[in-house]
Amino acid sequence: MDVGSTLQSQVSGLLSRVWERLKQLEYQNDLVLLAINPFFIPKKLLRDALKQEAVQCHGDLIVDAGCGWQPYRPYFSHIKHYMGLDLSLLRRPDIAAAVDCLPLKAESADIVLCTEVIEHTQEPKKVCRELARVLRKGGSLLVSAPMSWNLHYKPYDYYRFTCYGLTYILEESGFEVVKTIRIGGVVSLIGARLTDIIQRKVQRLPLVRRTKGSNVIAVLSVCMINVIFYALGRLLDKIDETDAIGWLVVARKRGDPTRQPSARE
Repeated sequence: MDVGSTLQSQVSGLLSRVWERLKQLEYQNDLVLLAINPFFIPKKLLRDALKQEAVQCHGDLIVDAGCGWQPYRPYFSHIKHYMGLDLSLLRRPDIAAAVDCLPLKAESADIVLCTEVIEHTQEPKKVCRELARVLRKGGSLLVSAPMSWNLHYKPYDYYRFTCYGLTYILEESGFEVVKTIRIGGVVSLIGARLTDIIQRKVQRLPLVRRTKGSNVIAVLSVCMINVIFYALGRLLDKIDETDAIGWLVVARKRGDPTRQPSARE
């Protein structure tokens, strides 16, 4: 191997390590999230909602079903054991498994987290029943799904959910809904969709496409739009509460005699 190839390999390895480190910091630092993720608006809104709910979760084991890169792990540092499950070994899960067939004992988890996953499953009710199986009675479930978004991860993109649809599926699966949290509104949704469209168009420009850092260029091209629409959304999303990017639902598995009343009682 010549010097040029060796240097290129070393630089590539360094950039990979830097990128991996940035991905670890993505959900802990707003500036990092803004700089490396074009979906800043929906990611930050969901992140902030989850962070607020995480402090109210207690127990020894949390299972992150469909964990991806486990971006929410730091929010549950007060939980003794955090177990990430995902189909992709590239994401380095603790266990490689599908969310509709978890290799865990019944009632073994105190908390189950499942974010932006069930819309990519053919039978979401089956998935929710599997999440209920591994959760102890009275245990907490945090599940999120989009209501308004474009096709993604094609062809494995099957559903969109209203808060009522999620509530129905969860109640049919053995849960009681404690609360539903709206993620974004009409202004945030417009901003999120606009930045997604622009960054994809930028990546396809001939000059950018020939550049190794095309994804970085695309993300940076929408940073200011993300900031503007995030700020506008915080001010104006309340003008119409019928729109949402998605929903975060907090639920509890039925069977705890010390339960708190559900959101519907």
